[in-house]
Amino acid sequence: MPSEASGDLPQLNCPRLTGSVVDNFTINGQRPRVVLLPETEEELAAALRQANSQNLAVSAFGGGTLQHIGYPPEALDVVLVTNRLNRILIYEPGDLTISVQAGCTIDQVRTALAEHGQMLPFDTTIPEKATYGGLIATNLVGPRRFGLGSYRDLLIGITVAYPDGTIAKAGGQVVKNVSGYDLMKLHLGALGTLGVILRLNFKVLTQPAADGTAIIYGDPETLSNLALQLATSSLALDSIEISSPHTLPLPADQWALSIRATGSARGVARKLADLRQLAQAKDLPFHVAEASLAAALWNACAAFYQSNVQEETQAVIRLAHRSSELANLFRKVSTDCARANIDVCFLAHAGSGITYLRLNSPHLSTDLAALWPHIVDSWRSATLLTCPTALKRHIPLWGELPSGFSLMQRIKREFDPKRTLNRGRFIGHL
Repeated sequence: MPSEASGDLPQLNCPRLTGSVVDNFTINGQRPRVVLLPETEEELAAALRQANSQNLAVSAFGGGTLQHIGYPPEALDVVLVTNRLNRILIYEPGDLTISVQAGCTIDQVRTALAEHGQMLPFDTTIPEKATYGGLIATNLVGPRRFGLGSYRDLLIGITVAYPDGTIAKAGGQVVKNVSGYDLMKLHLGALGTLGVILRLNFKVLTQPAADGTAIIYGDPETLSNLALQLATSSLALDSIEISSPHTLPLPADQWALSIRATGSARGVARKLADLRQLAQAKDLPFHVAEASLAAALWNACAAFYQSNVQEETQAVIRLAHRSSELANLFRKVSTDCARANIDVCFLAHAGSGITYLRLNSPHLSTDLAALWPHIVDSWRSATLLTCPTALKRHIPLWGELPSGFSLMQRIKREFDPKRTLNRGRFIGHL
C-alpha cells in the first residue's frame, strides 16, 4: 500500500535498485516502491529528509534476517538499505572498544575481534547476513545474555538519523544528547520507529581460553528448580537453557538443561566437575558435550526464534517472566496448547527469565487466535514474533498495551511527527 504522495516513483537523490530485485525487500507482504542504497551516513540522512518532506513511508533494511518481526507496514514507499554502511570505523583493542556502522554483519566484526582475542557475546541466526543495526533495533538477545550481558550492557554509543535529516549522537566517544532522552535506551528494541541507526559503539570482551558445555536430562520441574539454583550460585556460568524434547540437536529426545561455562581451562574443568556433582546428587543423567555438538546446540539456540518464518503452520512467541515461574509456565502453556490442538516446543533462557515457544498446527491461524488471549492473560510480557502474515492484521502482537504506551506515543510524535519510519509496525501500531 503506497502512501498518498503523488507521482509514480519518489524523486530521491540516492543510488537505487530497480526491477524484480526490489521484491527481495518486501516486508510482511508489502513491496516497496523504491529501494535506495546510500553509500554514506550523510547520503542516507539526506534521502530520509527528502522522503519525510514528501510524506513517504520509509523502512530501514539491513540483512533482512529479522524483518518478519512486527505488524505489516501501513504503507511502504521507500526502503533504505544499510549494507553499504559496513565499515569498522574505530577499533582500539587496548581500550576494549569498537565503533561499527549499522550495516556491519556479525561475522564481519566477529572476525576482526577474534584476531585480537576479543569478542562481542551476541548470539544470532545467520551471522553472515545479520547486521548490528538490526540486532539493536529488535533487541532479541541470545543464551549468553545471562553471564556476559545484553546489548544494553555493552552498547556505549549510538549515532542515528532522524526523519528531518538530523544526525544525533549519544554515549561513548562523542556525547551529544537531544531532547533530554537517553537515546541508546530509546532505540534499543524500538524496531526502527524513531530513527535509522547509523553507527554503534561497543565495549568488547576478552575471548575466554576454554569453553565447555554440560547437558543434564530430567523432567521440566526438576530442571527448572536446578536452573534457578544455578542462576543464583557462584559458578559464574555463561548460559543456562532448558529445552523440551525434539527442540535442540541433542542425542536424547528428553527435556534437557544445557549449561555453558567459559574461562581458563582449569576454571572450566572445575565448573563442569561442580555441575556433575549437582546432577549426581539428584540422580540426573549428566554429559559433557563434544565441541561439534556444543557448537550445533548453541547455534540452534540462537536461531530458535528465526525457525521457518515463512511457514504458515508455525509461530514463535517470546515470554518474559520471573525465573521462579518457569516450571509453572511449562505446565500451563502445555495445557493451554493441548486444549487448542497446538504442538509446542520450549526453549527457556532460564537464567534470564525469557522463554520462547514454537507452535505448530495445521490450522494455526484459527487455533492461535483462540490461544493468544490466554497467553496474554497469563504472562506479563508476551510478544508474537512470528506467525502467518494474514493473522498479524487481526491480533495484538505485543499483547496488552504497556502502561507507558501514552509516553511511547508522545516520543514517537516528537521524533517522527509524520510517522515516516516503519509506519504501524510496532506496539499499538505506532
